[in-house]
Amino acid sequence: MLTPARSAPPFRPRLVTLTVICLAVLIGAGAIAEARTASIQDDHLAADLTHPDWFKDSFLDLRDDLQQAVVTGKRGILVFFSTRTCSYCQVFLDTTFADPEIVERVQRHFDVIGIDVMSDLEVTDPQGGLHWAKDFAVQEQARFTPTLVFYGAEGQPLLRLVGHQPPDRFRRILDYLEDRQYETRTLRAYLHEQDAEPVPGGTLTPEPGLFSPPPYLLDRRAPGGRPLLVLFEQSDCQPCREFHRTVLQQASIRTHLRAFEVVQLDLLDDRSPVLTPKGRKFTPRDWAGQLQLIHAPALVFFDETGNEVLRLDAETGAYRLEGALQYVLEKAYLEMPQFQHWRRQKVLEDTTSGSSLRAE
Repeated sequence: MLTPARSAPPFRPRLVTLTVICLAVLIGAGAIAEARTASIQDDHLAADLTHPDWFKDSFLDLRDDLQQAVVTGKRGILVFFSTRTCSYCQVFLDTTFADPEIVERVQRHFDVIGIDVMSDLEVTDPQGGLHWAKDFAVQEQARFTPTLVFYGAEGQPLLRLVGHQPPDRFRRILDYLEDRQYETRTLRAYLHEQDAEPVPGGTLTPEPGLFSPPPYLLDRRAPGGRPLLVLFEQSDCQPCREFHRTVLQQASIRTHLRAFEVVQLDLLDDRSPVLTPKGRKFTPRDWAGQLQLIHAPALVFFDETGNEVLRLDAETGAYRLEGALQYVLEKAYLEMPQFQHWRRQKVLEDTTSGSSLRAE
C-alpha cells in the first residue's frame, strides 16, 4: 500500500523551545536569524530533514496534485527538491518557510510537495510522465538542493529557484509570481527594476594572486587550457565580503582553485569589455543579465571548450564550493548531472581514505 512521501515530524523536547525563547529575549530575533544563516557553512545535518506539516501529503502523482490544486482555485504546485542531510534546505525551512506571511501566501497560490532527489520512489510528473524521483530531479535541473520549481495550471514551469532564498527576497519572488510578471520579464529583470539603482565604480575585494587580470579574453572555442570560474560580485555587497573573508580563505579551496582560471567581474560594470567563453562580446553587467544571475556573489563554471557546466547563484558555503570545484575538475558532470548524487558517492568512496568531504 502506498504511503504519502512526507516523513513523521521529529520529537522536539520542551527544553529546546524554552532555550530558543530565552535566546530571543537575550540577543533578539535578528541574531537568531543570523545564526541560522551561518549554519549553512556546514552543509551537513546531524538529523534527517523533515518537511513542515503544511506541505501536502502526496503520493507523488504530480499531475493529480496539480489538478487538485487548480480545482481549489490555486495557481499550481511548488515542488521542493531536497535531501535528508541538506543544511541549506533546513535553513530555508527554518527561516523563509517559517515566516507566517510567506507560508500563507505560498499556500494561497500553490500546493507544496517535497521530493528527495536521492529517492527511488516513483513520480508522475505534471505532464503525466513516469520517473524515479532521482531521475525526475535531473530532468527538472535540481542539481543542487534546495531547488524549488513552480508549475502553472498546464504543468509548465513558471520559475526555478536554486539554493537558499532569504525571506526578504522570497517575498519579492512571490510578488513576481502573484503579479504574473514571468509572462513579460525574467526574475532578474524584475528584481533589478525594484531595486534602487546602485552606483557602479566601487572596488571589489582583492585576492592577490587568485584572479586573472584584464583584459578578459575568456574565449574557449579553441579547446585547451584550464577550466574557467567566473565570480560575479558587487562592491557594495556584504555577502561578497563575507564570502572572501570565510570561504575563499580555506586552504583546500585555494588548492583546488589553482587548477582553474579564475576571473572576478563586477555585476555593475557596464564599460569593461569581456570576450566570453563562446566568443561573444559583453560588458560584465550585460553578461550577468544574459546569464540571468540573481545573487551576489554568483559563481559560474565553464569547461575547457566554453560550455557552462555548473553555477552557484545563491548563498554558498565552504563545503559546497569545495565539492563543486572537485566535481568540475573531475568532469563528474558528464556521468552524474545531479551534484548531490556525485557527492554522496564520493563520500562513500572516501570514507576509508580519511577525506574531509561531507555529504549534503
